[in-house]
Amino acid sequence: MTTSIVDAESLLAVDIGSVNTRALLFDVADGQYRFVASASAATTLAAPLADVSEGVQSVLERLEEVSGRRLVDSDYHLIIPAQVDGSGVDRMVITFSAGSELRVVTVGLLPEVSLESANRLAESTYGRVVDAIGLTDRRRPGQQVDAILRAGADLIILAGGTDQGATRSIVRLAELITLACRVMPNDKIPQVLYAGNAALAQKMRDLLAWYQVKVHAAPNIRPDIDQEDLLPAQELLAQVVGKIRSRQLGGLGTLASLASQVPLPASHALGRIIRFLSEIYDPAKGVLGVDLGANWTVMAAGMRGSLAERVEPLGLGAGLNQVMKQFSLEEIMRWFSAQIPPSVVRDYLMQKTLTPDSLPISDESLQIELGVARQILRH
Repeated sequence: MTTSIVDAESLLAVDIGSVNTRALLFDVADGQYRFVASASAATTLAAPLADVSEGVQSVLERLEEVSGRRLVDSDYHLIIPAQVDGSGVDRMVITFSAGSELRVVTVGLLPEVSLESANRLAESTYGRVVDAIGLTDRRRPGQQVDAILRAGADLIILAGGTDQGATRSIVRLAELITLACRVMPNDKIPQVLYAGNAALAQKMRDLLAWYQVKVHAAPNIRPDIDQEDLLPAQELLAQVVGKIRSRQLGGLGTLASLASQVPLPASHALGRIIRFLSEIYDPAKGVLGVDLGANWTVMAAGMRGSLAERVEPLGLGAGLNQVMKQFSLEEIMRWFSAQIPPSVVRDYLMQKTLTPDSLPISDESLQIELGVARQILRH
């Protein structure tokens, strides 16, 4: 008989990052979850392996060495559920931040209302809004359809209308999406997240399903003209992104079949933790969490269970490309405690984008990386 509300005693958490893959093992002792051990290995998303499950296999082998617990069988398959001899685990959960940025198109009514909320929703995950279409868009319908086709979107977020509000305008925008999707190859059709007038959710499903478009309906992100509520839609967005990544990242689909739920973005996991901590800590104070990675920086702020979250394509690995575009060397160098020639700083940052798994091995290189970190956090 288990002692946990999730009906599992042992839990394996795997996080697939852009550079490193980490595994953490938890188990129940004295009626409470306890941290047992952790391990890390290089992520194997890039060539020649191009299969993240290889990196997970490596990290599980290291975790076995650290914990003294057998986790995989003779065929190198994860033992799940746990066996009576103590081997294996009851549950596995997966988070990820690996992969190129998702291309997102947002579609809404008013630029400063539903479209703005849709853009904020997109900014809470590992994506970039490549085009936005609203009622005030001056492009002709044919040009708007062409824009959707050129965007090569992985995801379209459709919002607009308060609950029991506008209907015709939302349907007209949805028809633009159908016109674009009907000429796309099946494997290029994006996922659609609908987060508008709740009364139209089923109609959106029926309209777009005719063209093989999968519609995920979330609660309205603008239930009232003066009210924005992103949290329910963020929960569904995380699952949608997990399904997209399971197709995009080699090996993730296989791992997902063993997991207790759809793999979730690490940014969403951080947001959940911050929201939880904001509920159990002093209600008069907020909680701020920052995840500064190789490709992305995630910032989440919680207050009494509410959450504000933003994901920026800035980091200390490949994310340095965007750092160098967005900030001048002077902005980075102002954080240094000693003089370093600008040419040295520039060369180091460019080299780091090519070898994101390298570590600073001198006081000078450490100072450069800390300077970049401080500038990202200030931003």
